[in-house]
Amino acid sequence: MDGVQSTDQIGLIHFIYEVYTLEINQLKIFLAIARSGNLTRASEQLFISQPAVSSQLKLLEEDLGFQLFLRTSKGMKLTEKGRIMLDEAQSIVELFDKMLLNAKSLNTNSNNHLNIGLNTDNEILQIERFIKLSIDSNNPINFRLIQTRSEDFIRDITSNTIDAGFFYGEIKSNQIDYIQLASYSLNIVCPPSWRSEVQYLSVEKLAKLPWIWTTEGCPFSKSATDFFKAKGFKPKKIMYIDDETLIGKLVNSEIGCSILASPIAKKLQKENSLEIIDSIEAEICLNFGYLIEKKNTYEITNVINILNEICNLPTKH
Repeated sequence: MDGVQSTDQIGLIHFIYEVYTLEINQLKIFLAIARSGNLTRASEQLFISQPAVSSQLKLLEEDLGFQLFLRTSKGMKLTEKGRIMLDEAQSIVELFDKMLLNAKSLNTNSNNHLNIGLNTDNEILQIERFIKLSIDSNNPINFRLIQTRSEDFIRDITSNTIDAGFFYGEIKSNQIDYIQLASYSLNIVCPPSWRSEVQYLSVEKLAKLPWIWTTEGCPFSKSATDFFKAKGFKPKKIMYIDDETLIGKLVNSEIGCSILASPIAKKLQKENSLEIIDSIEAEICLNFGYLIEKKNTYEITNVINILNEICNLPTKH
């Protein structure tokens, strides 16, 4: 019957998945080794043990009947046949992933569920507008919004805690793709009552003030540390907080100064919670990321289209 997934279709999906997953995973391992040139790095990227990577590569080479790599002191080097196989393997993996997604899309009873990680203030991310546009779409997705931290993004998405999410800064992973939504300056902020004393201080004297710092893995923390380090100074850090709004409240309570992304700094300044006294010579990017293997799913495509509309992004994704 049209519009309803039959038992035969379900069986076909399971057959495709069970019969071919092992071989496809072997090709994915081959591609990871070819890109990294190293078994250890490939195993780290795939979150698989190195012995398992070596074993699957050996099985693939035995099935093919020829060697894909030469083991050298500098790592794994593709053989001539391995280089020929590279593009073929990439095409096969991409076609398989597309076929599997199409097969799964036959399930019209799917809940289109998506866990989305939020790394900062809802107003900055324009979540209310995001929700409204999602509801108004022809086939809205069901999503759950989860508070996350930028420094934990790779861990959260590869462990399936989230399916996609917002994060600050850059990440390096061949499993993840992302789009840049905005770029913000980083502002030095202080309590309103300190402005007259602080706004004309040198960097050396600023470093001696008490500072409320974001957690050490946070991109803000690295940018701020680099700013002071480049000037030859080390700021007096009195505490680490992973919540920008809480940092703003502590600054307002005259606990210390901090560095915040311009949107939230300006928002808190309007509320008379803090004063912006300067910007550091750095910018921070706000991004939305997802697993590459899920890039063409309906849920991710829908979310990206909504974000394109909100942020006026190019529609190439």
